[in-house]
Amino acid sequence: MHPLVQRISVLVATTAVLAYKVNSVVKEPYLDEFFHIPQAQHYCSGNFHIWDPKITTPFGLYALSYIYIRLLTPLTYILSLLSPTSTPTDALCTPALLRSLNAVGVAVILPLLIYRISRIGYGRGRQEAADTAASVAGFPLVWFFAGLFYTDVWGLVFLVAGWERVVVGKGGRWEGWLGAGLSGVAVLFRQTNVLWTAFLGVVWVVGVLERERLARVEKVGKREEKDKGEKEVDLQRIIGRAWEEGTVYDPALSETTVVDTITSILTLPLAALHSPLTTLLAFLPFLTVLLLFLAFVITNGSIVLGDKSAHTAVIHLPQLLYFTLFTTFISWPLFLRPTLPIEFLDANFPVLTTLPKNLTVQRVARTVGSVLVIIGMGVVVHKNTVLHPYLLADNRHYPFYIFQRTVLRYWFAKYLAVPLYFAGGWMVWEKLCSVKIDTGDSAGNKKGVSTLWALAYAVAFSASVVGAGLVEFRYFVPGWVVWRVAVGGSGSGEGAWRTRVEWLWFGIVNWVTVWLFLRRGFEWVSEPGKVQRFMW
Repeated sequence: MHPLVQRISVLVATTAVLAYKVNSVVKEPYLDEFFHIPQAQHYCSGNFHIWDPKITTPFGLYALSYIYIRLLTPLTYILSLLSPTSTPTDALCTPALLRSLNAVGVAVILPLLIYRISRIGYGRGRQEAADTAASVAGFPLVWFFAGLFYTDVWGLVFLVAGWERVVVGKGGRWEGWLGAGLSGVAVLFRQTNVLWTAFLGVVWVVGVLERERLARVEKVGKREEKDKGEKEVDLQRIIGRAWEEGTVYDPALSETTVVDTITSILTLPLAALHSPLTTLLAFLPFLTVLLLFLAFVITNGSIVLGDKSAHTAVIHLPQLLYFTLFTTFISWPLFLRPTLPIEFLDANFPVLTTLPKNLTVQRVARTVGSVLVIIGMGVVVHKNTVLHPYLLADNRHYPFYIFQRTVLRYWFAKYLAVPLYFAGGWMVWEKLCSVKIDTGDSAGNKKGVSTLWALAYAVAFSASVVGAGLVEFRYFVPGWVVWRVAVGGSGSGEGAWRTRVEWLWFGIVNWVTVWLFLRRGFEWVSEPGKVQRFMW
């Protein structure tokens, strides 16, 4: 049996159990569902003109619900016969069946898309691609919402669908439009997905320019020169080739330096100017989505619909630090190896792992640089820690308890976390640097994640979270998913155990979160008789 079929079968079974348990205990809309489910029911009934002004996200989830209901028309008819007082739409547009839309997305559609990206786009084996697909679908902040009717799941599905077209598509013009269109649909579920549309646009343009350059080289029969991977590069020659030949300098992240990074950034616009029409046509689909979104923001007066006062944009740089710690916690099996502490010290504080007589200027400079980065993180934490009113008041979410037991209880706690942020950031970045992607050539060569890809990823993710004053782990989901797919698994050899441990870990986290959600309900004094539940 195909490994993906095996994993989807398990996902379907576990998601069905989740749906049954949630719908048996939480029969009425809960928390954000209080807004989403009635709005979806209006759409189900064809009342598209009715809109709840308190909803802060666009209409994507409700429009998809309408389509979903129409696809289930036969079931609608049967249910209406069992309930003569209900219309066919009323019989189907129940909380349970609306929630099933997310279950389908998590258990079936998402792993299929992730598998294609990993298998075709990254050239990984069937086993590893299927493992990665299962890990993403089982990720606690994705799998949990398969049991509820939230915007997160299908916003992620459409974003991943756009990514699949960008990395799997053969470079045709319509592939770009399809990728941009699908990522644009993702914006209709969560507005910050527009930043990931820009990320996909950069990845697509770089790929198009590289394919055009290779086509020219093949056409003229010219031997291709290699800049990437050289120990020493002639910057003037590289920049000259960008302008004269349209060559984008994009070395593997594991081999790049600060100079390489700056050079890569410079060569992209130069290569674009060498082929302006090609660049414009390649980026036009994504530019269209970005311009449409800009028009929405100007017309609406904000990126947020509904209650704008609770979602005012701020500069909140510690969100990036929280992500490093979150990823280290949730993905620790991927980092686990006995040599990790020594590798960390040698990479960041080499003066501690080197005999005094063997010290070099480079090792001392690297240690000083790491110390300066930690100091910078400390300054960011000191000056820019934002405590959103919802974070301080809403005890139904885990961040409330994390902050209550650390930052709000001990004034020094946020500073003690800085070395952990640094270590987590290094592990997340180092894992990305260690990626080896099959190039598909006859020699079996492999390449790493490219510098421009990593830069585009870092900018898109940073922009998507630093503007949020509220700390919600759900905001990290797209960034984690893109990172997780990029780093992949450990193949089917000795390192495959890491993925198995990851699944076990995810299973434990999922079981605990679902148990708390269903069995540890409580009441607020201000709302007697109404059960409140713990959730992400």
